[in-house]
Amino acid sequence: MKSGIVGIIALVLVASLYQSPYVLFGGLVILAGSWYYFFLQDTVYLKIFLVTGCLGPCTEIVATYAGAWQYTMPQFAGIPVWLPVLWGLAGVFIAQLWQKVNRTK
Repeated sequence: MKSGIVGIIALVLVASLYQSPYVLFGGLVILAGSWYYFFLQDTVYLKIFLVTGCLGPCTEIVATYAGAWQYTMPQFAGIPVWLPVLWGLAGVFIAQLWQKVNRTK
């Protein structure tokens, strides 16, 4: 439940603040830090956040340089500055979803 709310908040932040990339970056960092501090508190989730927050944007950088797509407001290496945080949140969200699915089996 909490992860779904965090996902919705992240989507609302991106949809409403994408034109202010550094404000969006700050909002996503606060969201990620709050989620970890209040609900997760497990270093496994921190590791997942860091790995997906690094690898996801790296693949997007390669794809944008290859011409697969482009961002309208890139700040760093062809991607928005907030994208690594969003990838990190997505990685933790998917890990939590995976845990819930496996618990019900």
